[in-house]
Amino acid sequence: MAANEEMNYLEKYNIEDYDRPSVTSDIVVFSIFEDENENRRKMAEGKLSILLIRRNVHPYKDSWALPGGFLRKDETMEQCAIRELCEETGLDNARLIQIGTFSKPGRDMRGWIISNAYLAPIYGENVKVRGGDDAAEAAWFELQVEYDDNKHIYSINLSSRDRDDEVRLKAKAIVKKNSCGMDEYEVTDNDGIAFDHTEIILSAYATLRNHLESDGLAYELLPEQFTIMQLQKVHEVILDRPLLAANFRRKIISEIEETGIIEEGKAFRPAMLYRYKGL
Repeated sequence: MAANEEMNYLEKYNIEDYDRPSVTSDIVVFSIFEDENENRRKMAEGKLSILLIRRNVHPYKDSWALPGGFLRKDETMEQCAIRELCEETGLDNARLIQIGTFSKPGRDMRGWIISNAYLAPIYGENVKVRGGDDAAEAAWFELQVEYDDNKHIYSINLSSRDRDDEVRLKAKAIVKKNSCGMDEYEVTDNDGIAFDHTEIILSAYATLRNHLESDGLAYELLPEQFTIMQLQKVHEVILDRPLLAANFRRKIISEIEETGIIEEGKAFRPAMLYRYKGL
């Protein structure tokens, strides 16, 4: 009886009775690049960077945006994110971590469009990216985030890497709690960042910092074999503060194991290479 009732209900059900949004996936790809230190006895400084694409179509044609695109009927949100990331940048092996859904009315001038956003931490050295599909170009941008505790304002500064003509982007956003007690960003100034991608970048940055020590996130930003100093530098770059070496070593030593290999080709004292036990 129940099965017949359900069948009768579905036969009469008309999905067109309800408004339906379009759905997209957007991805914030993080990496850390080393800038060689002039003092060869010191470690190179790391720079946190994100991957952006220059849009080849309207709206925001020629502006810079996160890689992403529209969901197809035959795929999941994660499959959409993986496909779009590969089509627009050439990356095809990134780990995706969902950071939230962005559904503010009017966030996209094309219509009612909801985005599921992801962060993807990768080891970017020697990774070649390229523009494709709706992206005229894909490029790495060094990310600097500053917070004014008195005014509750975040400032974002982005500067391109490895381009003949440097591109600089910036934005400001006020952070406040929404009705669910979660951080929400209201962009007050924006210079060159498309859509509401400033909000998505800030949400991804907060997720990266808050979950750095869980799920092996820090190790995704390193090569398979690394030194403890390299691991510490990843934490320091993302947390934006120095860490005591002895305390850091005690904290992470149970997560890693020696490879038995000593790093080569460095001006300073060679160190043991380690690997993450979770890999």
